[in-house]
Amino acid sequence: MNYDLIVVGGGILGTFHAYWALEQGKKVLLTERDERPSMATIRNFGQVIPSGMSRGIWHEFGRKTLQTYKEIQAQTNIGIRQNGATYFASCPEDFQVLCETHEYYQSIDYPCQLLTPELAKLRFPHLKDGYNFGALHFPEEVTAEPRTMIYRIIEFMQQKYEHFHYRPNTPIIELETIGDRCQATDSWGNTFSADFAIVCSGADFRTLYPKVYAESDLMVCKLHMMSTYPQQKTVLHGSILTGHSIRRYGVFKDSPSFKDLPPIQDELSNKFEYNILFKQAIDGSVILGDSHEYVPAHQAERLSIDSDETIIQGMVDECKKVMDLDDWRIQYRWNGYYAESASKSIFIEDIDERIQVVNGIGGKGMTTACGFAHHNIEKRWKNLPEETDSICN
Repeated sequence: MNYDLIVVGGGILGTFHAYWALEQGKKVLLTERDERPSMATIRNFGQVIPSGMSRGIWHEFGRKTLQTYKEIQAQTNIGIRQNGATYFASCPEDFQVLCETHEYYQSIDYPCQLLTPELAKLRFPHLKDGYNFGALHFPEEVTAEPRTMIYRIIEFMQQKYEHFHYRPNTPIIELETIGDRCQATDSWGNTFSADFAIVCSGADFRTLYPKVYAESDLMVCKLHMMSTYPQQKTVLHGSILTGHSIRRYGVFKDSPSFKDLPPIQDELSNKFEYNILFKQAIDGSVILGDSHEYVPAHQAERLSIDSDETIIQGMVDECKKVMDLDDWRIQYRWNGYYAESASKSIFIEDIDERIQVVNGIGGKGMTTACGFAHHNIEKRWKNLPEETDSICN
């Protein structure tokens, strides 16, 4: 069967490449090697936070993603909740960076509100007094339920677009350009033809173009995340981010006072990279995390499939320094894995004029993949100026 576009990989990055091509009236095949997408797209916090993205084009991608999620949510329930995101200062220096970030976002008309310690405590009564040096709140941002959202989006696309074909359980084992078309072959021997193909295969570096991945600077990041039992009394509004996030996220690094931030010193940070985040799920449980462990993509098997109890307990102990929950018992724990370029914001490799690999969007996929995919598809079919260098850097 012939298509305008074949997308390999049914995660958030692949799905939205398919979505935007469909919006342009293209005939699209989206393939997924498993019965359902099951990797980074569903193993994340579900925080959609353009506020944390680097200034410039990646923030804009985040805003496009936020707008699109809300537009789809207005048509069908994909589990999006507009409950905001709040960054809490762990010290006076953190708050100074938040003040500078607030001024920046006011200058580009991105809604946010600076909270004094008193107002922060009033809105978030479970916040520990010793951690409360003020906060920066973004009311337009949303949370998602990642374990269900991508499935609902694909179902919505199947219902909306006549020229959309979705094939799960379809590992593409060969993809090549033959004449003026590219041809994909699945493990069953079926072939599919298209004008163009985009490979968004996530952490699968061996099936297609293993040499490309082996010669790249792509890393695989393993994360530890966990979820409490549903809280009986505690109610947390939106995404809650901390001083760890202020030191980690791109937007804050451009603040003049970022260089003055004191390092966070604790036993856990001496052993692992980690971030302290909170998000309450629809069932009342609170998702906590997360840690970061990196290896080169071609050595991904070095990452253990097991959860490390030392990391789990260490993060819980750090979370207890920020918030009071009425139930700290851990109901579930899981590992997430995502690819990230060591030197660029995203990894793009043109195999030839008809086949492109897009990978390594890192931990910002839930927030920016939709917006980036929109740009990439527009560039392909509307002949936008080439901006790959500015995007990748």
